[in-house]
Amino acid sequence: MRRHPALLSVLVTLAVLGLGLSLRAQSATPGGQSDTNAPRTMSPPLQMAVTGCLKRSNDGGYRITDQNSTTWLLTSNTLDLAEHLNHVVTVTGKPAPTPQQPEANSSQVGTTDAATKPSPGLRVLTLKMLSNSCTR
Repeated sequence: MRRHPALLSVLVTLAVLGLGLSLRAQSATPGGQSDTNAPRTMSPPLQMAVTGCLKRSNDGGYRITDQNSTTWLLTSNTLDLAEHLNHVVTVTGKPAPTPQQPEANSSQVGTTDAATKPSPGLRVLTLKMLSNSCTR
């Protein structure tokens, strides 16, 4: 029996394609939809940047308010944030948990959720000074 290299190549190609289709059919969901249509979940950003004026927070820590009026509570194990108080800076870092806010007391009755919503935290990894003054 003579072997035909072209025929052998075609048979191998068909076998590989058949295997690929078989694997794709196995990855389909019970409703017949493939995994490519499955809903995706959002994950938090690995790193983010915030630009604004670096200030002291009420608890003695540091804060920065971005252009969307979100105030971020900053922490850093590697940078001395005190060096840049009242400077316009861009900080990059990772979202961090913030301490729980104290419970609302009776004098705060009627405040909106936005007023009592805790500020997000950011663990600062890098800092770039843009201006040595927050005044324009």
